Amino acid sequence: GGPKAGNVYGIGAQVLLFGERRPTNGGAPHEAHHQFREKSSHQHASDKHGGMDERIMFGLGLDIHPLKVTVRWSNGHVTNKDLSNWYFDPDKAVVKPIILGE
Repeated sequence: GGPKAGNVYGIGAQVLLFGERRPTNGGAPHEAHHQFREKSSHQHASDKHGGMDERIMFGLGLDIHPLKVTVRWSNGHVTNKDLSNWYFDPDKAVVKPIILGE
């Protein structure tokens, strides 16, 4: 399960990011894009240098625009989050995380 089922670290959760590639030069048509991550373990050690970060991150580059993220929890529950209005501001150094729960 997920956090509500006592699985506070989300072990076994599958996270899918759906988006589209939009050309930065206004040329080619939009193209579907997706990325997959799975939470398979939890590190109990801490690392002040960020080498053991527990967050799930996706690299989008400048031309990938996220549309939706889906989490498939280990208990079968599914969480969806619409990201079609999400906007990345390249002038900001830090992006606010999107936190999803079961």
